[in-house]
Amino acid sequence: MSSITASRADPTRSPVTRAVRDILPLAAATAPFGAVVGVMLDQAGLVGVPALAGTAVLYAGSAQLATLSTMTAGGGVVGAVLAGAVVNSRLLLYSASHGPRFRDGQPSWFRWLAPLTTVDQTFALAAAAGDLRGAGFRRYWTTMGLVLGAAWLAAVAVGMQLGSVVPAHGPLDVAAPATLVALLVPHLGDRRTRRAAVAAGLAALVAGALPGGLGIAVAVVAGLVVAGPDRDDTGEVA
Repeated sequence: MSSITASRADPTRSPVTRAVRDILPLAAATAPFGAVVGVMLDQAGLVGVPALAGTAVLYAGSAQLATLSTMTAGGGVVGAVLAGAVVNSRLLLYSASHGPRFRDGQPSWFRWLAPLTTVDQTFALAAAAGDLRGAGFRRYWTTMGLVLGAAWLAAVAVGMQLGSVVPAHGPLDVAAPATLVALLVPHLGDRRTRRAAVAAGLAALVAGALPGGLGIAVAVVAGLVVAGPDRDDTGEVA
């Protein structure tokens, strides 16, 4: 995420305009990922408004992919829910990082609802737009959340329509792992990320036979533990 940058402060540009300019490229980049999730939903028998509503509530592609992958691989409900929850646990740290900006001088509706739209993209862009506070931050964050959320649901809906024409076995069998690998590879230049990836891979091999899809959850936990907390250049925990 370090490569994600927000547009520079400009007194003539509103926070809404900045948000749209910043989030549109990332919204477009998530579209193929959303389509894969939509196809998997359709082929898992989860269709229509309920499936889209569930996608909106979960609102986390990697967690939804982990949950669906566990379910379609024959894992139980407990394993699927646990896998999704562990993958999403990083969002708690993201929300805490922006806590003062969610809280200081903001209305109640924003304090309660804004953290719900925290994902990798909105967190990284908001961190890069550190000059925004108060009402400016509120408008910036709300616009990002609406644009990215609408684009994500549209991509998932398209994928659900394609599910009936995509073979149940074949390219889709590797779509989920390939998507996760594509998300991981750009970050492997970082030594900490490489350690986490190796730990998660080894844990997956060892725990792969656990019932209920628990092997995925074990692998995620192993990666998080080895990665440890983020630290700034001074060595302090961020």
